[in-house]
Amino acid sequence: MKIILKRGRNPFHVFKRCRSSTEGRPNCGHICLNDDKQNLKRFANLEKIHLKKNACTKKVEIFIDDLILLTKRKNVFSFYSFDLCFLIKLEILRNKEKMNLRKMPITLSSNNMIDFVNLVHACEEVAFEEYSPMEKKIFLKETQLNDTHAVNRCKYDNVGVEVVEEHCYENKEKIQRKEGTMKPHEMQRDLIENKLYENFKNDLIFYHTGDLMNSLDKVKKEDLTEKIDLPMSLNYIENYKILNLREEENNVYNKYIHLFEDMHNVKLIKAKHFETPEQDYHVQKKIKNIIKNMNNSELFLFYKCTQILNSFVFTYLFLNGHMDYKEAYRYSNLDYIYQFLKWGYVYDVNIYKDASALLTLSSLRLIRAVL
Repeated sequence: MKIILKRGRNPFHVFKRCRSSTEGRPNCGHICLNDDKQNLKRFANLEKIHLKKNACTKKVEIFIDDLILLTKRKNVFSFYSFDLCFLIKLEILRNKEKMNLRKMPITLSSNNMIDFVNLVHACEEVAFEEYSPMEKKIFLKETQLNDTHAVNRCKYDNVGVEVVEEHCYENKEKIQRKEGTMKPHEMQRDLIENKLYENFKNDLIFYHTGDLMNSLDKVKKEDLTEKIDLPMSLNYIENYKILNLREEENNVYNKYIHLFEDMHNVKLIKAKHFETPEQDYHVQKKIKNIIKNMNNSELFLFYKCTQILNSFVFTYLFLNGHMDYKEAYRYSNLDYIYQFLKWGYVYDVNIYKDASALLTLSSLRLIRAVL
């Protein structure tokens, strides 16, 4: 790492290595997707946007007035999917006069995903390429020694008694983390994986807020006949009014818990008295394998969805086509919807949050579908 810092990492390393093949130019101008004044002026006055497949990377790149589009972190804005790039092109054209990335969910989500994926890979790939041949040999030798040391360390417990060797490799990652031998890209991914697993452990689907309700805290049928003033993004809620929150949660949560259990042949344990449920070893291993087997793009999309839905199970079912984005948002917000159906909708507080969440969910699902 010291060697890299001395030499200075070029933020355009990936761009230079996989330069565009358009018109055979070795160095192509670029424009970054950010909201500084100069860029806003460029986007407002753009004349054309065209898509071009890079002969080197086999990915489709986006060109704005012959300037290649880069992400906020200076990575090339490119995908294997032509359809996704075309949707981004349309979104930019529609918003070019008043560029607001918050109103461009497909473009913004794609930008963040590219930066995340490149952040995970760049730490290893870029750094290793900047080593000299001799430095690479030293690095590989040290890595092998560290791995051997990690395995040998876990062959014996604290009192020197030999343990089963097959468990050594399971504990190797923990030892690497403890000794600081994990590579930066591994640490970044490991952090996201741990957050996803924590999200599963505390999944809202295991808890029933309706357990605290009493018979006096139920919505009367006559109250549901009144028209509630909702923003356009939530108009569909009118067809799913909640009379009894506890019954609604039981019906919805149990239905999708059973679906998830049948898909993975597991038995999930629900929370009692709001204590975090302790799932058995088979369930824990199954969930960790699901997370571990995700590629970096899938991991990013899954993580972004869990930030909105606060549910690992609903996110999994949503991204795998078992419910649409409106259903996913409704099921993960039953208590919230129940409260505004009963007391009224507070526009100033909730309208942006709800509209943004629904727009982002639909965009993430679309990106997942076309990738």
